[in-house]
Amino acid sequence: MLLAQFVLIIIDRALYLRKQVVGKFFFHIFLVVLVHVWIFFVLPHITGRSVVVVLVVVVVVVVVTVIVVVIVVVVVLFIFFHVWIFFVLPLITAKSVHSGRCRFSGYVCCLLFILGKLVLLRRVYCLLLHNFRSVVCLSVVCQPI
Repeated sequence: MLLAQFVLIIIDRALYLRKQVVGKFFFHIFLVVLVHVWIFFVLPHITGRSVVVVLVVVVVVVVVTVIVVVIVVVVVLFIFFHVWIFFVLPLITAKSVHSGRCRFSGYVCCLLFILGKLVLLRRVYCLLLHNFRSVVCLSVVCQPI
């Protein structure tokens, strides 16, 4: 197995150094097909498990991974937008007012922009939280015992 991985790495680097984009594209398609054949046919034959069990395990792992990635992305965006709204934009607005580049009307426009973003983000977060609660309810709480 280690020798096969070594040979695949050598082939990949050779295609890269020769700048053969089409060859590398077909090589990656070949690798994807090879990995799927290994997972769904060779590995179940070696371990004695059925293909259905392996398929169920793969689907569960993919679904859990997608849910975790979505949660992490939502949390990172939530933190980023709140830092932007509550710290960065007020500092930019205060700096522009202090430097005299922005009159009272500009300050009001900046403030309305900040408040509009806040209302819009609250709406988006409410929708995301509602969808997340639905997924959690369907996957954990509402399962029949």
